[in-house]
Amino acid sequence: MQLRRLPNLNQLRAFEAAARNESFKDAAEELHVTHAAISHQIKALEEDLGTQLFHRRARGVALMGEAAALARDLTETLNRMNDAVRRFTAQGMAGTLHITSAPFFANRLVIPRLPEFHALYPDLTIKLDLTRSVLNFRKENVDAGLRHGNGTWPGLTAKTIYMDTLTPMASPARLGDRPLPLSPEEIVEMPLARVMSEDADWNMWFDAVGYTPPEDITIIGYSDRGLSHDMAQSGLGAALIDTKISVPDIARGWLKRLHPASITSGNGMFLVYPETDFPDPRVLAFGAWLDSVVNA
Repeated sequence: MQLRRLPNLNQLRAFEAAARNESFKDAAEELHVTHAAISHQIKALEEDLGTQLFHRRARGVALMGEAAALARDLTETLNRMNDAVRRFTAQGMAGTLHITSAPFFANRLVIPRLPEFHALYPDLTIKLDLTRSVLNFRKENVDAGLRHGNGTWPGLTAKTIYMDTLTPMASPARLGDRPLPLSPEEIVEMPLARVMSEDADWNMWFDAVGYTPPEDITIIGYSDRGLSHDMAQSGLGAALIDTKISVPDIARGWLKRLHPASITSGNGMFLVYPETDFPDPRVLAFGAWLDSVVNA
């Protein structure tokens, strides 16, 4: 059998990370080593292969010639090695899953139900990282994330948990003794909250009920759904709120639905994880469980 002639694996990992990130600095952060260590590993690899692999530039690096093909092959190979190890270690539903989620979603629909998941999988721990930031899965060692959007994120597989169904809601304190449902004319008299990245939602809702609002209505923009939700719950006005995310607040008497009409915006909640031919079965189990409890 012909002996394999392979450079040092650490050198190959350093080269692949630097090529993929087009940066020695980012490669060092990803691999949790120093910038100098990456430079040393790549210099040693270049000496071993007898060729220069990168153009060093003021900002970042660029691959030279056939080095790009080598980098692509190494990325595919390392991904397959990672998948092989993951399949081996994830044969049972055990260990820890690191999952990120916006606090707004996790606090209302995930954390209260986690004891149910742990009862099903007592040897599997869910570590929730509550953050509004969109994390880099590879750099942050994250297994999966719960993200709100249209389901399209490059390099990630997105499994639908639910799609938004939005309807006007407000606090009982804001409504006083007025009987429900309210008419669109009554709703538009309140300050209306909108999420700045979803600023067409109120127009969609008014179109759905066949109402043309006056030009002088008060609409307050918020950076995320949680703040818009809190505005309505605090009694400051009305917001378009998803019918699933509002379930615990309606049950506690903190919100009331103002009108029976609802709209779908094309956004929703998704479980996302890096694209692979062999997804972690523990992530799939978590997604299937969350889908079943949220949509029960």
